[in-house]
Amino acid sequence: MNDELLQTAYAELLDARGDERAGCVAPEALLAVVDGTAPEVERLRTLRHVGSCRHCRADLDLLRTASDAAAYAVRPAQRRTPLLATAAGIVLLLGGVALWEATRGPEPEVLRQPPSGDVRLLAPPEDSPAAPPVTLAWAPVPDARRYEVEIVRQDGGVVFATATRDTVLVVPESAALAPGGDYRWWVRAVLADGTQPRSLVRRLRIASP
Repeated sequence: MNDELLQTAYAELLDARGDERAGCVAPEALLAVVDGTAPEVERLRTLRHVGSCRHCRADLDLLRTASDAAAYAVRPAQRRTPLLATAAGIVLLLGGVALWEATRGPEPEVLRQPPSGDVRLLAPPEDSPAAPPVTLAWAPVPDARRYEVEIVRQDGGVVFATATRDTVLVVPESAALAPGGDYRWWVRAVLADGTQPRSLVRRLRIASP
């Protein structure tokens, strides 16, 4: 992604990281997940690490937020001014990520809620527990090349992530969704023009045996 705002945010993230996180995934891998250029194997490997590392999860959250702000910034001028002010604040926040990580309290529930709602989720309904095998469904988006699906715990940790060209997905047993568990899920469409509209987050409750 060549947007100046995201590149600036990325540079700030590199400066904030230092050398104390040798075991974490490279910032380049996080950026590739955000801009959609990561090969599927590498994307899933990165997301598996992010699911167990609060530092990388925070980095990914902030890069995604910067990406969303950058996308809004190129929209018509009448909508641009307040959103650019928000984007500038995000860059400052990225510059202070190390201090924020050192002083913050417990993480809020589901940090990465995609805001757009441009992908419409269909099933399972939010108010009914889903019986395994869990089947997810959403409305098709015109010109979508693929859909990226994530299921997370309430703390934001990724438990399942995949990409598909279909609009129906049966969650495999390897996802190990716990009976009676309470999760969240969403879908992101990757369009032919490079834009990536997202759904809102939906609650996913797993039926007890």
